[in-house]
Amino acid sequence: MTEGYVILTLRFYQEEGQWVGDCEELGVAHCGDSLDEVRAGLEELLMLSLSTMESVGERERFFAEHGITLHPSDQPAPTQEYHVLPDTHLVEPKRIPIGA
Repeated sequence: MTEGYVILTLRFYQEEGQWVGDCEELGVAHCGDSLDEVRAGLEELLMLSLSTMESVGERERFFAEHGITLHPSDQPAPTQEYHVLPDTHLVEPKRIPIGA
């Protein structure tokens, strides 16, 4: 059952011949040879981080300290846009479901 969702900021960029992806709010990162590989690995890390926070009872505190809003499941997500920055960064908001 889904309790709601959060919107996290994901950044993707190339560094020294590899792709790097990071999540601004959770402070996790993943690197690899392709954008698709990095995106999939980063999303897996996000789910693992959020699941761990929930299992140890730290999600509510962490969200409050880092300004992360838990939106109700029935609330439509804000319009999501991708941004390509001049220095070849790709920034995308990502809707992540949060389980009850």
